[in-house]
Amino acid sequence: VRSVARSLRWVVRDDAAHVLRAHGSANNWAMGFGSVAPDSLDAIADSLRRMVERMDWWSGTVITHSLAGGTGSGMGSRLLLDIRDAYPRQWLPPAAGAPLPPGG
Repeated sequence: VRSVARSLRWVVRDDAAHVLRAHGSANNWAMGFGSVAPDSLDAIADSLRRMVERMDWWSGTVITHSLAGGTGSGMGSRLLLDIRDAYPRQWLPPAAGAPLPPGG
């Protein structure tokens, strides 16, 4: 992955952009949206702001999140709303991943 990222000059990669938390939302959308998200959203917003400030021009980004579980779906939904509020004129298409059915 690193060799591919190095070969693509348009890729902005920053290890400081990774925001990791040890807790999840126990497969509960409402908990991911309302309880877990506020704890992490400030760190995510600060990381995004630092990346945007370093760029000469930013037209938007693709937000990838899950449709299953609570952290991916609930927090992903909350993150999209907060980024849209902070950057209303930017291009923010979501790329949602659907879970694979059991046995599929």
